[in-house]
Amino acid sequence: MPPHTRDWIDYLQALAPSIAVVVAIGVGVMQAYLQRQHLKQQLFEKRYKVFESVSLAVGILTGLNAFDPSRIHRFPGDVVNAAYLFGKDINEFIKRLIVLSRKHVRAYRIAGAERYENLDYALVDQELKTILHELFGSGATICDVFRPYLVLHHETPWIYRLFVRINRWVDDMPTTLDSRYTK
Repeated sequence: MPPHTRDWIDYLQALAPSIAVVVAIGVGVMQAYLQRQHLKQQLFEKRYKVFESVSLAVGILTGLNAFDPSRIHRFPGDVVNAAYLFGKDINEFIKRLIVLSRKHVRAYRIAGAERYENLDYALVDQELKTILHELFGSGATICDVFRPYLVLHHETPWIYRLFVRINRWVDDMPTTLDSRYTK
């Protein structure tokens, strides 16, 4: 029997396991990427619920929304998971907002519903601005405070980051070289 000569089918059969491995790796990488995106989306949704609760409480306390003591009572329960979702800055803000809300709920109970409507919301607004100023600087708003946590980051591709670093390095090179001779 004459020796078997290799043709394109034999080569394809030899490459088939390698192609299968590459496809399996591609599917695995895509699954990992999709899982990361799903986790980011879930984290965003949890953070947004806390943000909505804080916004509603601030609106109630500053007179933008109708005062609802039951809603203010639920506020600490709505933000109970904030410690796991946000940094120290937001958690400190929420703690101080809870103290402020409890103080005004007590005032509501003491004054009664009909007389509480006449209380000065400007005082509460000023206290809230003081808290924001102490924690985050002047001119900070609720949206500014929560914005870094409510952004779904779209990561830039590695090749783009590489080009940016190379360009930054090339731009800094003349100043680095010049500094040798200016000493």
